[in-house]
Amino acid sequence: ISTNARVTKTFGLAGGQDMSVFVEFYNILNRANFGRSFNGNEWSPLFGEPTGYLGGIASTTTLPISFQVQFGWRYEF
Repeated sequence: ISTNARVTKTFGLAGGQDMSVFVEFYNILNRANFGRSFNGNEWSPLFGEPTGYLGGIASTTTLPISFQVQFGWRYEF
């Protein structure tokens, strides 16, 4: 499960211009997404243990995507 959110605050400026400031949160729960990558041998002591993660750079990494925050602004004229 990957939970993301974006919070935006818009400020009105003179002449119909707007300035928006935002914060984006990615993987808020900070949980790894294993998908279907589990050890499938039911006789193994590691049965059901995750063998990899989904996501990452081009979905080829074995590292989980951790919690991330991104800040930004937008100017409209």
